[in-house]
Amino acid sequence: VMPNPRLRRLLVRLWTSNRDEWVSVTGIPLWINSWKESGYLNAARNTSGSVVLRQEISSLLILALLLAPGDTFVDVGANVGLYSAALARLKRFQPGMRCYAFEANPDTFRRLQRTLKNSGVVLSDAAVSDRPGRLRCSEGGISGVFRVDAGAIAGLDVAAVTLDAAEIWGNSIVLKIDVEGHEMPVLAGAAQLFADGRIKAVFLDGFSDAGIPAWLQARDFLLFGGRSLLPFKPGAPTLLAVHRDYFRSRGEPAIPAA
Repeated sequence: VMPNPRLRRLLVRLWTSNRDEWVSVTGIPLWINSWKESGYLNAARNTSGSVVLRQEISSLLILALLLAPGDTFVDVGANVGLYSAALARLKRFQPGMRCYAFEANPDTFRRLQRTLKNSGVVLSDAAVSDRPGRLRCSEGGISGVFRVDAGAIAGLDVAAVTLDAAEIWGNSIVLKIDVEGHEMPVLAGAAQLFADGRIKAVFLDGFSDAGIPAWLQARDFLLFGGRSLLPFKPGAPTLLAVHRDYFRSRGEPAIPAA
């Protein structure tokens, strides 16, 4: 039972000192007073140990803001479908929006199918790479670290496709990639989509190839921190690349402000 307001204020003041401080709520920094905004303080404490609440929610908010009517969301490394399930709901308000989800782990894919049942998301149980065929993958302790590992002795062979060869509709694609070190082959396998100007934005939830930022810049993308939206700095854990045409079409400055 929620205590009455007076008792709640008393409990807060017994357990916390009265101070102004920074807290992070779903990745958003807030300058609060620990007594007067105790709800935000509690939320920050409760979510600090959860990667999903601390990081993924802020990324979802950014991607939702980027998606517009007629856009296509492509989720490479969909896992059980958090991003696809959340963003597919935008189709109710975004006419013509399409969603595609790729998941290479057969075990995880079965749960993805249940998550996205009746969502309208087009599913593919394949790895995404720079050439079609088969890829050797290894499993980690959790499904989120399923990765391409050519030398895995007890690995699993999965089908591989390229985004260029996949039947993806739409000329304004927002591409999310979370593939545990296989990011550059995914991008290379979408070279024609990039060349045709069909990629509007790319969100990388981590990447291992230090050449990826330059690769994207060479294709006229501006780079941001994937959760901060500040200009990208080398070593940042996530990257959001947005094509310059997005800013030109909106009549906004082509260079992001620091």
